[in-house]
Amino acid sequence: MLIMRKKYKSLIIAAAALFLCTILIVAVNLIFKSEPAKKNVLFVGVIPQNKPYSWYNHKKKLVGFNVELAKKIAQRNDMRTKFITGSREQLYSKFKHGKIQLLFLNKNPTTLNKDSYYKTNTYLYQPNLLLTVSNHKISNLDTLANRKVAISAHLDVPLTLQGKHIRFVQYSQPQKMLHDVLAKKVRAAVMSDYTYSSVLQKEPLFVNELSRNNPFPPIISQKIFGIMPVNKALLHKINASLNQFEQDGTLASLSQKFFKQDWSKQ
Repeated sequence: MLIMRKKYKSLIIAAAALFLCTILIVAVNLIFKSEPAKKNVLFVGVIPQNKPYSWYNHKKKLVGFNVELAKKIAQRNDMRTKFITGSREQLYSKFKHGKIQLLFLNKNPTTLNKDSYYKTNTYLYQPNLLLTVSNHKISNLDTLANRKVAISAHLDVPLTLQGKHIRFVQYSQPQKMLHDVLAKKVRAAVMSDYTYSSVLQKEPLFVNELSRNNPFPPIISQKIFGIMPVNKALLHKINASLNQFEQDGTLASLSQKFFKQDWSKQ
């Protein structure tokens, strides 16, 4: 009887030891096999065909200045990016409904309530040009008062042209703008340096027919920035990232890569 009790006791101890070992093994496996905590997602809005800011390449991969900048911002803040594409109107709508946390722009969104978003720090200063026919240059902006001037639809009116009583005509097609300058349908055209360079690749004769003006006061550069819903914590993170990228040369490097110029300084 005593021997039987000892056997039962030994079996119980062995079973308990086996049970504890099993629990320990399972716990260790769970610790080492568990997936790492998921990173927070930064939802970024970009226009799908807006080269060189954002576009799909031949591999159907989203690339461009804004795409790389967003990834660098997310990486610096231990986040991952999720890109949302669409027209400006579609992106504005998704932004209003809280589906986009960061929207890259180079024009103030007049369709959005100013109290509904914060602006990030300016991270690029895109040079503007004032173009006229070669034999009719402009030396003073005051001479444009009450005259028609073409301007790219994606640009805000530069500050130095505001209050001059100029009749601005928006164009979505830069080539059409310049043809209308030559046809004297408008007195001059305002577009970005990059856009003009792109047009010259298609119609190189424009370089002989048009003049780049240097009026007084000079037309200041277009400020490029991002907007985000009212969220001070995220705004601080993004601005801190942009400040760091300006200091360490990241913005200058990206600008040279995509625009062939450094637009990171005003």
